[in-house]
Amino acid sequence: MASEAKPIVPTALDTILATVVGTAGVVAWLCSGHSGLILILALCSSLWILLDLLKIYNSWVSAKECEVIVSGGLMPLRPKLPAQWFALSLILQSSGLLAQLLFGWTVISGGILFFYYAGCDFACHLFYYSGSVIENSTTTLPTLAMAGLVLFFVLSGNGNSYGYMDLGRWGGLFWVLMSGIAGLAFGHFFLQYLGVKKGDERAPLVKVPGADSAQKAGP
Repeated sequence: MASEAKPIVPTALDTILATVVGTAGVVAWLCSGHSGLILILALCSSLWILLDLLKIYNSWVSAKECEVIVSGGLMPLRPKLPAQWFALSLILQSSGLLAQLLFGWTVISGGILFFYYAGCDFACHLFYYSGSVIENSTTTLPTLAMAGLVLFFVLSGNGNSYGYMDLGRWGGLFWVLMSGIAGLAFGHFFLQYLGVKKGDERAPLVKVPGADSAQKAGP
């Protein structure tokens, strides 16, 4: 009798990352309010940017195409993403951070960041990872945590400063949510334009010892 397939659940690392982001956001808001959330959002986004830079660097210094690594598990895996995708990530996240840190434009900053996290990156996970949409949704915890942090950041302000463009807190939130919907469509079609194919397994950022021998051995 064949054993039943185990349900796909988020990885422990994704769960820990999402928990850390959410907890840090709540603690920062309790301690310093809106200013604390700005700090945590800047730190988390900066870490995300550094990881994207590392991926771009690895793709440039690699002398050959990344080899497919045998995962041995059921988790959906990321497709092979070109450098243009990570460049888009850098541009959007940097622009969103600078809009807040330099100019105090809370709604614009939130809109740009939500456009990327809840839009572009979420579309990549849902539609281009190797599983079904439901299976791929289990890989989105860190992305959803960042998107939630952006919404918390927008709602935590007083809603009356010039950073809200006379929209108020809830008006600003509405346009931030609309930017996420726009980002979802843009991300999906941009990945199609780049020729990204669904279902390609990814090579990890750090080479897994023994992965080559496992791949050569095959099933």
